[in-house]
Amino acid sequence: MIAYKFLTAGSVAPFSRFAWPLPVAGGPGGWVDGGAVNPCRSGVHACRVEHLPIWIDRELWQVELEGEVVEQGTMVVAARGRLLRRVMDWTGTADIEFTRLSRVRTHKHASRAAIDMGPIVVEADWAVEHRRPAYAGYVAARSRMFADGEHGWDAEREWQAAWFAERLGL
Repeated sequence: MIAYKFLTAGSVAPFSRFAWPLPVAGGPGGWVDGGAVNPCRSGVHACRVEHLPIWIDRELWQVELEGEVVEQGTMVVAARGRLLRRVMDWTGTADIEFTRLSRVRTHKHASRAAIDMGPIVVEADWAVEHRRPAYAGYVAARSRMFADGEHGWDAEREWQAAWFAERLGL
């Protein structure tokens, strides 16, 4: 199964701090054995394109999962996985575009909200200034929820996932 995984700089897992074996000479990286499949506890964790906005980090990788695969909420967990290729356009280009676009969308949603959204708009500006795409996406989803009701959160995250798919060719 093909899925996606965000890693911190240096191809390190953000929660476990595991350094993933990198692809070599155009081939995939080495297999990583995640043990028993138990979401949030053990196994190799990844996600589908529609959940990328929730897991944003510095590096985006396409991964191959093998063995038992369990889908739970916004993640897929497998017994084994390996890195196939890095989505190079994410770091340094698309991540900045996404952060700025999230700020624009936050301002747009805030202009339609029935409450004072000043603090949320400030947070969106901060996210751009400090290059924090995960936070910018969160703030945009939150602002849309305040503007459109509970369904606004999901609608914004769906829009973000579609942007990822189109912009990065996933």
